[in-house]
Amino acid sequence: MSEKTIAQSLKPPVDHALILIHRFILECPEDLWGAVTGGYTAWQHVAHAISAEDFFTPGESVPKPKNVTDDELHLKRTGTSAVSKDEITAYFEAVRKKVSGFIDSLEDKDLAAVNEATSKAVKLDWTIAHTLALLAAHPLYHLGYLDALLKNNGHKTIF
Repeated sequence: MSEKTIAQSLKPPVDHALILIHRFILECPEDLWGAVTGGYTAWQHVAHAISAEDFFTPGESVPKPKNVTDDELHLKRTGTSAVSKDEITAYFEAVRKKVSGFIDSLEDKDLAAVNEATSKAVKLDWTIAHTLALLAAHPLYHLGYLDALLKNNGHKTIF
């Protein structure tokens, strides 16, 4: 019989981060969607956070929105593409399904296994447990910029 108690206890923080990203997509005023905060457009912070969830989760990559360049997605330059909330929402939903399925598949014994994709990217041996912490924390970093954008423009914040 498999044991999933610890693995499943790590899912709520990841779900919470994804719920907050989704709330930002839904609640961000259109005039701020392309506004720059922290050097990048609001939609870029969202798309980048989603792409990181996809990248660090083992499995086949989810196709990114068509109008987003790799440099925009990986925050190598400020975005100039016009990426709609609908496109980002579709991308988000596909990645959320991938992440959720991955976490649901985990057993406690899997948490100590090395995540090869993450380890290669960070040049360290990162376990699946480290990856779950990253999946919960990384979106919150970008949401800090996004929340500040909302607050500084007189809107209700996400946090």
